[in-house]
Amino acid sequence: MKISLVETYARALIEIEKGDVAKDAAVRFISVLKHRGHGRLLSQILAKCESLKAKELGCGVRVRIASESDRADAGKSLVSELPPLLPEERVGVRWEIDPTLVSGFSVEGRDFRIDNSGRRALLELFNKMTA
Repeated sequence: MKISLVETYARALIEIEKGDVAKDAAVRFISVLKHRGHGRLLSQILAKCESLKAKELGCGVRVRIASESDRADAGKSLVSELPPLLPEERVGVRWEIDPTLVSGFSVEGRDFRIDNSGRRALLELFNKMTA
């Protein structure tokens, strides 16, 4: 299994947070990123860090939406899909607006993923047309 550079940095950041190091460790971490020319990856590293922490905890649902107008559709999907999977009262739902999504939403949990994004729809259309 290949681990990406973003995931490597995210795991390192999690280890820094777990340890009893001074608060300036985050500043040093960012300076190392910039020194290596990886400063632009910081937002991706922080997002990956959050997803790794959620996986470690084993709970929570992450809902990525393209825009605020997609929140209602994603909420309906959560209500229809979650009860068979997880009791809703025990699940922490984290909403994120994801600029990489053109339209739609993506719901991710520990053991499932519901992808109702525009990208997935376009890929399905492309596969149908080329098949």
